[in-house]
Amino acid sequence: MDIEMVRRFLALRKEKARIAQELEETKEVLRWHEEALIEALAAEGVDKITVDGRTVYPQRTFRPSLIDKQAAIAVLKQLPGWAYMVVETVNAQTLRGRVLELVRDGMVDNDDMPVLPDSLKELVNLNEMYSLSDRKA
Repeated sequence: MDIEMVRRFLALRKEKARIAQELEETKEVLRWHEEALIEALAAEGVDKITVDGRTVYPQRTFRPSLIDKQAAIAVLKQLPGWAYMVVETVNAQTLRGRVLELVRDGMVDNDDMPVLPDSLKELVNLNEMYSLSDRKA
């Protein structure tokens, strides 16, 4: 086993965590600046400003959220021009978790692969993957 490769792997993990932390801190500072600049532009009655060849301007948008998801879905399905956005999905993380439960509960075949219900076998593809984890020894 190449111990130096393991050390490099651990160092890269540590660097990735440091960069992720730095990114979160940068995003927070950026959010503060964005809010301050939106307020300043509005206070001064300016709709845009160009600095260093970049034009900065407030852009209005909306982020709707459903108060009663089931009721909203029922109504959306009936509205012309709105029904297309209602889709049934399967949460991939939940499906992955259920498959891992099969393994944990010993519901595996001779190749140690999870045994899906017969009705799902032709509908769900299982890709076996490995990744490295680490923890303090």
